[in-house]
Amino acid sequence: PLCLMLLCGVCHELVPWAWGVYGVASSLGGILSMLISLLFGFNAALIACVIFYVMAAVFIVRKN
Repeated sequence: PLCLMLLCGVCHELVPWAWGVYGVASSLGGILSMLISLLFGFNAALIACVIFYVMAAVFIVRKN
């Protein structure tokens, strides 16, 4: 939602597209976290989660 608010100020036409990407990423994230934890363990899933959140934060900071 934070990125959607930022996007709304920049290009309002891309907001529906961003919601679609958000939905797909949420669905795939749940499936991938389950697979990673089953195959490599819960700690590996947590590490992967931290890596993806740090990458997203770096992307947001660079855009601003």
